[in-house]
Amino acid sequence: MIVVYTNSKERAMLLATRLDGVVLSNNIKVRPQNYLEHHDQLERELTAEGYMTAFFCGQQYLFVYSNGTISVPFRMADYNAVYEDCKERPTPFIPDELDRKIVDPDFEKRLPLYRQIVQDAGGIVNAAEDNLRGELAFSQFCDLCEVDDVLHIWRVRPRSMTEACVFETFNSPEDGSISKDYQVACRLWERFSWLLSCNIYNSLGKYSLNNVNFPTGYLEALILSYLYHEKKSKVREKVQVELSDGSYCTVQQFDGNSTFPAQQVIQLLNSSNSNKAELVNHIDTVTRAQLYNIFTLQFDAEERFGFEPAKIVEMAYSLYNHSYITWPTESSSMPWDMKVEFTSASVAINANPTFTNKFKPRELDRFSDWDMFNNPYKHMGILITGKVLGPDMTPDERKIYDLICENNIAAVTEKRREIINTYKMSVGEHELLLMSRAIKTVHWTEEMNHSGDTADAAVNMVSATVKTKPSDFSKRSVLIDIYTAMKDGFWPDPLAFSTAMNNVIAWGQVTVTSEQRIDLARRSWQGLKYLLFTQACDFSCAVNWVKRLSFIAQATGDADSFVQDTSAYVRDICDEISNSADELKECGGICLKTCECPVCKNTGELAEDGSWHCSSCTFTIPASIFGHPLGKADIAYLLTHKRSRLMDGFVSAKGKEYSARIIISQGKLERSFVAPFPCPKCHGSLNEYAWGLKCQNAECGFTLNTTVCGHKLTDMETAQIFSGKQTKFMHLTNSKGKSFVAALALKDDFTVQFVFPAKNKEN
Repeated sequence: MIVVYTNSKERAMLLATRLDGVVLSNNIKVRPQNYLEHHDQLERELTAEGYMTAFFCGQQYLFVYSNGTISVPFRMADYNAVYEDCKERPTPFIPDELDRKIVDPDFEKRLPLYRQIVQDAGGIVNAAEDNLRGELAFSQFCDLCEVDDVLHIWRVRPRSMTEACVFETFNSPEDGSISKDYQVACRLWERFSWLLSCNIYNSLGKYSLNNVNFPTGYLEALILSYLYHEKKSKVREKVQVELSDGSYCTVQQFDGNSTFPAQQVIQLLNSSNSNKAELVNHIDTVTRAQLYNIFTLQFDAEERFGFEPAKIVEMAYSLYNHSYITWPTESSSMPWDMKVEFTSASVAINANPTFTNKFKPRELDRFSDWDMFNNPYKHMGILITGKVLGPDMTPDERKIYDLICENNIAAVTEKRREIINTYKMSVGEHELLLMSRAIKTVHWTEEMNHSGDTADAAVNMVSATVKTKPSDFSKRSVLIDIYTAMKDGFWPDPLAFSTAMNNVIAWGQVTVTSEQRIDLARRSWQGLKYLLFTQACDFSCAVNWVKRLSFIAQATGDADSFVQDTSAYVRDICDEISNSADELKECGGICLKTCECPVCKNTGELAEDGSWHCSSCTFTIPASIFGHPLGKADIAYLLTHKRSRLMDGFVSAKGKEYSARIIISQGKLERSFVAPFPCPKCHGSLNEYAWGLKCQNAECGFTLNTTVCGHKLTDMETAQIFSGKQTKFMHLTNSKGKSFVAALALKDDFTVQFVFPAKNKEN
């Protein structure tokens, strides 16, 4: 007797019925042909018994299952109840081994039965999904069922759920030992993700200002960091140059620097008599369209149809279960031995009314750009099977199916040609690098026509203009960029990227417009500043970790060193966040490293004397201005808001003290005695004084004392009062020295009133 484990009930039933069939209690034999008809009865009997019996080549197979993941690591509060309070959690928290708890109660009830079955078995077949979740679930099954090391384990990975493919897979299973290294990598990834998420959350919870909420998963941090850095680079002005050969280039470097004022470059080019551009590099590459993997399928289907990623994955699995497509893997590989499968796919594609006779068999004979296998598990891209369209497909599934058909055709019949030319221009003592890029899509078998594609060795500049392109991000573009950076590493969860994007949106860290454009929300900046300059937001670090996991999965990496290095990495991040938090507190919650120069939009740094200097232009904020010292918090606030808070302690030439704000106006620092908000009564301007605010319109007569019962109103509180809202409840002191709690609000007669808590009113 052989035990077959699957990590879903549906998968167990599909595999069992595609062998020699499953006999029900009423002696009806369920095969693929009558699977849908008897599906419900089959599921009831499997649930009641806990296992299902099937026969194959004279051998008895017992199919057992779990409902996905069997166990998960403890939460910190599971280790100690006191850890429910974020402030009480130790940082960093790095246990030697992650304690676990079973999250599948039905499996827990069946566990004694499974242990007995495994004890009597002659071997185990791992038929779980061929991804991280499946391998983790199988390793948990073996641990909980106390599988003996001497018990032989096989691995089956049916490419599709067609009878022929399942039969072939079970007839020649792989040695299960080849999956052990991959399972080790899966467990290490789970541990690494848990340590990062847990400790980043703890660190931010301890040091966050103003109770900032921040999603703390690894991918969430990378998404936010990507949006922050890429937005800064994409919103800047670009210099576009038209050349005499008709092409358009973008200035990439100015005097060896990729960051430069666009207007300065334009002025230089327009004033120069020299307009010669010399070709220094010419790149002409041709690539074919890639087969879909589960990630790229999500990206395209979400953009085209608006489906949620989880739904797309669910529909892809459903199409696989109904034998319409191959297993939705994480690979886009297209090895040469897929030609046989492509031949079967072409029959089904041509039978699809949407693509009638669009896939000619001769295309496969002429196509030669197959991949060599470099994956030990022979993962391939998603392919249509030979099964012709049937009634067991929903309208939405049909859309996904047609999209995969379209992709399969393109993979064989289309090629993408990209031409990149780099030019050098010398203007006086300055040197510029320009780059043009052109992309063409042509038929794969079409002869290459290079006439007119090779750039001339030297051309002239016709004109130069400044183009401003605002940040234009979509969920798809961001996820594709991150996935592309990580695609050769260990990212086996099909929902990882999309789930992370949904998390940052749900938490309000990212906003989504009606046009499905995304951007960082204002509330994200505070928390994001804690991570921007830590290793957690470093793409090179992320790539390094996933690459190392890939090596471990292929038995060429060291698991012990990975554990030691990731533990040290987590400790470093916690230290970095702590140090950053201390600096942020000094700067009033604003990170000076992220502050932009109001003139050129570049960053700067503090000098030893406490002054701030831009790294690219001459703009400077001195450590003292108009006789008033400026601290780190003052400089950070001024750079962020283009004005300071109202500051006391200025002294006039006559020795009289006064209050004022420092503002940045046209690149210069000036004093302002005008409040940043209008009069709530006449909407005119308000003058600021040490005692409060007064309308400049004498007929209006509005005044406001900004010190109320010993409390100095902040700009935020003043703005809340003027907008018709009430402030938060605060602790105040009356003239007799008695403390009380109240909020402040503006009455109809434009005077300030106290608003007491409801319980005080009752008293």
